[in-house]
Amino acid sequence: MTQELEVTVAQPLLDTRNALVAGLARRESLERLMADVAHRFVGLHAGQVDGAITDALARIGAFVSVDRSYVFVYDAGRRTMSNTHEWCYGDVEPQIGMLQDLPLDVFRWVVDRLAVENCVEVPLVADLPAEAAAEKDILEQQDIQSLILVSLRSRKGHPIGFIGFDAVRSVRPWHPEDRHLLELAGDLIAATIEHRDMVKALESSETHVRAVLEAVPDMMFILDGEGRVLHYKAPHDARLAVPPGQVVGTSIRALAGEDQWPVIRNALVTAARLGRSDEFEYRLEIAGEPLDFEGRITRQGPDEFLAMVREITNRKQSEKALRRLALQLTRAEEEQRRELAMLLHDGVGQELTAVMLRLHSVARTHDLAEGPLGDAMRILERAMRHTQELTFDLSPPSLYELGLENALHALVRRFGAEFDLDFAYESRGERLGLQPDLGILFYRTARELMMNAVKHSGASRVLVETSRIDGAVRLAVRDDGRGLDAAAAVRGTDRNGGFGLFSIRQRIEPLGGNLDIVSGGGTCISITVPFGEEGGTASLEANT
Repeated sequence: MTQELEVTVAQPLLDTRNALVAGLARRESLERLMADVAHRFVGLHAGQVDGAITDALARIGAFVSVDRSYVFVYDAGRRTMSNTHEWCYGDVEPQIGMLQDLPLDVFRWVVDRLAVENCVEVPLVADLPAEAAAEKDILEQQDIQSLILVSLRSRKGHPIGFIGFDAVRSVRPWHPEDRHLLELAGDLIAATIEHRDMVKALESSETHVRAVLEAVPDMMFILDGEGRVLHYKAPHDARLAVPPGQVVGTSIRALAGEDQWPVIRNALVTAARLGRSDEFEYRLEIAGEPLDFEGRITRQGPDEFLAMVREITNRKQSEKALRRLALQLTRAEEEQRRELAMLLHDGVGQELTAVMLRLHSVARTHDLAEGPLGDAMRILERAMRHTQELTFDLSPPSLYELGLENALHALVRRFGAEFDLDFAYESRGERLGLQPDLGILFYRTARELMMNAVKHSGASRVLVETSRIDGAVRLAVRDDGRGLDAAAAVRGTDRNGGFGLFSIRQRIEPLGGNLDIVSGGGTCISITVPFGEEGGTASLEANT
């Protein structure tokens, strides 16, 4: 009797001990499995991640004796989820092909639960609640009886998807250690997916940046505070003052030359102080050929700068050719004006003079100075005067014989005599010294602006002045009138002389010029026209 009691008492203890031993053995196996899976994820390239995830699903699925394991990833922008990885036991049918781009809103029960819970267990699919009808329907179509889902979260804690493990062949409960294993696997897979996506994004960004840099024609130099080149990138056809292999470590001073070093040094100082320099230009002779460059320097760090340099030799040559063409156009127009002036003077003017002489003779002979003949003679005198003025406007002799300043003096005197305005002219500093073509352009422009002042400004005083400062020639026509809409005038849409200003801008832009209008207490229009071999730099300013 005593022996039987001892056996009865000892059996539960033996079963408990065996269960503990089995549990410890299973936990040890679980830990070895997770350590091995985690080790395989170390150092993977982005292209190896998908295979490693599928392998992990297979090993974990086999360990917990499930029929299917898988990963779903959310697409937050499209609000869908897709089955990205899958492992199936034996002849269990894969489902990954049918589980793509599923709307998140349709599967709200699963998505909402996984948003707040790390793990969702479904011991029996048939017992799912009514609010999980969509999930229940798709699970039953796959013959799934039990499943467990584990949320995948980013490092910031946002849900990015889930892993799932299905029991197809039979209903099964989930062991607590299985749940712990799956949660560990979820953390590992989530971190791997996030890392893979980050690497792909970086590779894509790097590829994009590299493509952009390759397409940029600029040379890029990373400089230290002393102007030494730390790194550089240049197009394959870039022309450098030293061989490409010697650029790094060379001072930008050596690359640009001693004559140009002050320009670049000033840009470095400006970038150090303000963070960015203005654009600068310089000329450098390489292999006996003079080349033009433009650059800009920005500060990259406390003692590091980025210099962007572009060769602009072709552009400079094109600009010079364009300036020549613009001046040739001005010259051709002026020649046409002179021909027309000669036709008016030698043709129409002479004919009108002959008619006037005949009329005077008739009037003296027949004493008809008054009456209709006298009226006709006075009308003819006005026509002759207007013809003479038109002749001088078309081709002013003073401009060709005495230069721009004297021509402007004469123009101001004539405007003052003809219109009820106080016109004045001032010439400041050295003589302008413009070549005839540009003198013609400035004279025509000045007359247009002065006429605008007469017609539209409502001014009582107009000042015309010229000056030459730092190689720039400035012609100003100032008034004390009502002003104008500067933006509309530049576009040519202001009725008060807007088309004339638009036409002026169209003429000076091919010369590299620009037009600026300041209106308030009068109107100031300044036009700057740079020119080199053709004559210097010129600026026009006018008030209308």
